[in-house]
Amino acid sequence: ENLEVTYSIVWSLALANVLGAGLCLTFSNQLARVATIRMGLLLPVVLAIIFLGAFQGSRQWGDLHVLLGFGLFGWVMKQQGWPRPPLILGVVLGDIVERYLFISVNRYDWAWLSRPLVILFFTLALLGLLGPLVRNLRAAVGKGSGLRLRPRFSTSALFTVSILAVLVGFVLVTSQWNFEARIVPLAVGYTAMICAILSVINEVFLRSATGAALETESSAEASGKGEALTLNGQTVLIRAAEFFAWCGGYLLLARVTGMLPSIFVFVVLGVRFWGRETIAWALGLGIGVTAFSWLLFDRVLSIPWPQNLLGGIFPALQPFLR
Repeated sequence: ENLEVTYSIVWSLALANVLGAGLCLTFSNQLARVATIRMGLLLPVVLAIIFLGAFQGSRQWGDLHVLLGFGLFGWVMKQQGWPRPPLILGVVLGDIVERYLFISVNRYDWAWLSRPLVILFFTLALLGLLGPLVRNLRAAVGKGSGLRLRPRFSTSALFTVSILAVLVGFVLVTSQWNFEARIVPLAVGYTAMICAILSVINEVFLRSATGAALETESSAEASGKGEALTLNGQTVLIRAAEFFAWCGGYLLLARVTGMLPSIFVFVVLGVRFWGRETIAWALGLGIGVTAFSWLLFDRVLSIPWPQNLLGGIFPALQPFLR
């Protein structure tokens, strides 16, 4: 009924992509210089904007808790050698998968699984899942030493087992839902359980001779400089604890004083003590980021700010505690 509005939206999106690509290509040299900014200046500013943007998405404190939780989970995944892009891709595509899987089952029941293209993609996915197992089997058989059947639990294997336990609980809970609600969670849950089981088998039981030799060599090297490796591990944990403590402190301060005062304090303290920059840089960036956030979210977008503890106790301060 209003095609002019529809076409305006379509053309706006098309022109925005063209203009965006042109601007990126035109100013690529200038944009690339962001990578040369010292981490002590860049990281507190980026974190403040990330937290503010995450909150303004739905204006729920829970979004900030989820952001911090997924940040911690992503750090653990990185330490255990797990790739993070598939997790992000799964979150992005989750809604699309749920919608179209529900449509497929509603329209074709389970007959859609017998279609040639579906079988092809499932076969490719299965080959990708079994690839690590097959490579380890071939490596062990090729060395003529067979497989190491003695189970050996590394930290990565224990992390995988913990993920498997969560998936089992997830499946048990969702299996009690009605059919329409449980079909997609169970499909995803059972698939993830199969992947986790294959990963546990690969990490715990399938140890090729080559892998054992590499582990022996690594152990010998570590014994020669064990203190340095231990210190390095401790340093990583200390820095991670400091990082998440800073983020948790920001959330706590935002609950008490509001988002804008917490941004100023977070940026100033982060640049000064975390990044070890001068007090002039700290104050300048703190004032700049706070003013930018106020102008964009308060004056331009007119987004309501959250209630805070001080504003609730002293209502007269609420206009100043955004």
